[in-house]
Amino acid sequence: MSAPPDDVTIRVINEGAGWRLECLPRFEAQMFRSGRAAEAAARSIAARFALSGLGVQMAVEDQGHAILGTTTFFPLPVPDTARGGL
Repeated sequence: MSAPPDDVTIRVINEGAGWRLECLPRFEAQMFRSGRAAEAAARSIAARFALSGLGVQMAVEDQGHAILGTTTFFPLPVPDTARGGL
């Protein structure tokens, strides 16, 4: 899984009994009962990282670690508050 913004990698993985959300290198894995909840949390986290100027590559994987889909969140420019601009 390689993409231009490689600041953060988020993976949503089907573990059979639940879905694991991994966010490397930022924090420990989290478990969710549904894939929908795990993916929603992953998108929310990715959007926050993008707003802070970090790029994110997100992937959803099945139990065999085959990639079902990917989304890239490009970093958004961080306003230069020192100059008072937005």
